[in-house]
Amino acid sequence: MDEKIVFTPFEVIHDKMGKGTAIGYSEKEETTYIKIRFSSHEIQDFVFPDQFQWHLKATDPEIQSQIEKIIKGRPAPVQKSPILRRGFSVSHRAIDTYDFGCRKFNWNFRKRGCFDRKKVLYAANATPENYAVWCLPHNNLVEEYNENQNWYNYIFRDYIEEVWFVDKPNFYNDNSIRVTFIKNKNNHYEFFGIFTPIKHETRNVNGKARRIKIYQRISSEYPT
Repeated sequence: MDEKIVFTPFEVIHDKMGKGTAIGYSEKEETTYIKIRFSSHEIQDFVFPDQFQWHLKATDPEIQSQIEKIIKGRPAPVQKSPILRRGFSVSHRAIDTYDFGCRKFNWNFRKRGCFDRKKVLYAANATPENYAVWCLPHNNLVEEYNENQNWYNYIFRDYIEEVWFVDKPNFYNDNSIRVTFIKNKNNHYEFFGIFTPIKHETRNVNGKARRIKIYQRISSEYPT
């Protein structure tokens, strides 16, 4: 999320020595911060209000009172509901990505084991909306087509093709809407959108008949 300064320019306060300290609100990654720009030109973010209160206790009392007056004269920062947008990434591990969703969006914590190592990285009915959560490590953006894996995914602008090399139970019948993350070139899982299955087919891939399931993006944000 792009950083947003809620009020600018910074309001500057001074101690008896004329050293200036400037403050302003900012928001990033759906968390509200107080920004402090010190006379040394260093800028620090403090999580508002807890971490900022700790900072005040270690600050010159005269500056404390001035900062507190400014804060009281401003409306409280609005805590926005978290939202995933296309391109947002959390971690190079699928399980960390799922844990993030559990903390921020109340996904079903009991299903986190589906995203551990050597798992299919998929959990049906994992979100409060009964969407599935789906992570795609094997895809054409990061690796060549490789039948040593159990599956492979072709990533297009608004579509995903899922190819399985072994029998997968319920492959055709699972019509879950999916909160989807793809492994990117930086080896991180990035949110790619919400996808729904639209077509099943059998296609010749490298001389072999393969079952393919095609998904279409229905949203670039979660929740919609």
